[in-house]
Order: sequence, then C-alpha cells, then structure tokens
Amino acid sequence: MLAYIAAKRINAITGLLLAICAVVFAILKTRFLVFWILGACVSAARIDVRFKTPLALAGTFLALVGWVLNQLTMNSRSLPVFVHLPSVVAESFMAIGVVMALPYLTGESVNASFTRIKGLAAALAAFSYTLYLTHRPTDAMLGLYFGKSEVLSV
Repeated sequence: MLAYIAAKRINAITGLLLAICAVVFAILKTRFLVFWILGACVSAARIDVRFKTPLALAGTFLALVGWVLNQLTMNSRSLPVFVHLPSVVAESFMAIGVVMALPYLTGESVNASFTRIKGLAAALAAFSYTLYLTHRPTDAMLGLYFGKSEVLSV
C-alpha cells in the first residue's frame, strides 16, 4: 500500500484504505503485520531453494512447536499454565515455521495439485482476509457498546 502511495498521488480511495489499515493494526497487535510482511517478502522473492522439502518439514515442525507452546502458555480454566513464555515467542515460532515452508508451498508441484479447486480457494481466501480485517475491530466496537459476557448461554 505504501509503495502504491509513493508511486502515485493519494486519492480518496487510497487515503481511505490507508486509514482503515491504520485502524486495524492499531487495534490488532503490530507483530502480526511484521509476520505478514515477512511472509510476503519471502513469497514475493521467489527464492530458489535447493532443499525445499527438508526446509518445509523443518518449518512445519517449528510451526507445530510454536502451536504447542502457544497452547501451553494460554490461560485456561481447565488446565494450569505449564510454560511461562511470552506469547510473542510462540507466535514467532509459528510464523517463522510457516515462512520456512513457503518456498515448498509456492512451488509448481503443490500449485498443480490444487488446480481443480483454484476458483473456490481464491474466493475463500478473499473472504477470509476480509473477515480477518473487519471482525476484530467490529467485535471491539460492539464490545464497547454492549459489553461482553463471561459465560455463553443459549
């Protein structure tokens, strides 16, 4: 977005999009933007890695370790906290693991196996990203007006 603004003059649409992004990342944690940028850079660079499969397996393992650490560091009503790590450590493991798997996941062999569901996958990806950008700020705003319940009831 910033590259687009630098290359062209700011119009109403780019100004609005920049304002929306600023609000979203002010409410969300900034490290998610850093993780996204890291993945976007690796994906856009199209790095030619000789050993894509071992790198993907190591990345998957690292992401799983991050996921387990994330689960063990979360507060829970049923289990005590086992690991006392900042959540950013577990999230970093997950993000770096996914980034390590990107060269394999963006390869021709993986893309060829998904050609039949390409349209559906693109539609779900667009919907998912839009939902991600809008549901957290909307939830936070509605929580200010209506409050949040401690217990879900039907």
